[in-house]
Amino acid sequence: MKIFINTMLIGFGEDMAIILIIIIFLGFFFFTFAINGIRLADNIFACPNCGHHFKPKWYNMMFVPGRIFLLFNKANLKCPKCKTRDTCSIPN
Repeated sequence: MKIFINTMLIGFGEDMAIILIIIIFLGFFFFTFAINGIRLADNIFACPNCGHHFKPKWYNMMFVPGRIFLLFNKANLKCPKCKTRDTCSIPN
């Protein structure tokens, strides 16, 4: 019985190491996307449909590609006034 318990703990320890690495890896990527969203949410956008100016929440900007945003100053966002999703840009 003791040998069986020891083999179970060894197998569990190896699996826990893999799970811990995956959790750290996912946490790093979430942290990176959150920082990107916070950085990009500082801008004010204008809806092309109704012209409403709004500042998006950081979690709406988390998965906006940063390079594309910096090159074209546009993001696919949902306007809080007219509730349509379109390519909103930063007004001049």
